[in-house]
Amino acid sequence: MLNDVFLAQSIGILAMTIGFYAISLKDDKALLNYTILSAIVFVPHFLLLGSVISAISMGFVALRLWIAKESPPPLVMYVFLAMSLLQGLFFLENWNQLFSILASMGATFVSFRLRGLAMRVGFIFTCFCWIIDGILTGSWPVALMNFVSILIHIITIHRYFLRQS
Repeated sequence: MLNDVFLAQSIGILAMTIGFYAISLKDDKALLNYTILSAIVFVPHFLLLGSVISAISMGFVALRLWIAKESPPPLVMYVFLAMSLLQGLFFLENWNQLFSILASMGATFVSFRLRGLAMRVGFIFTCFCWIIDGILTGSWPVALMNFVSILIHIITIHRYFLRQS
């Protein structure tokens, strides 16, 4: 059991490192590509922690971002929103798992409809949801990565406004 937790958290640290790199990038496409990779690496992390909903949500994150970066029609976004909601409700065991569903649905909207500064503001909302989910599932790499992500997004937004003035 202890070895599973150590392995889970080690995988989480790898995913977190990839996520940190992703949010440091200025290019939207590169940000999305490395966020996809980070989400894929988080899937086994959550499975080892026993959180199937969080693992599936991260899988949806990866798939959704991969499709969203090609700017598909809005109908595709609605399909992903419905999929996120339905999988969440299907696997829902208690109220605290709602945060991964909210994070997944919020990120769906953000990744399909927003770009640039608005995308980063939208990701701040989803980061708050993932922080809560990370705390409730025992995934400190997810909580830490999303906390730092919020700080980096705020710094990026601040720098944007400094360049405008």
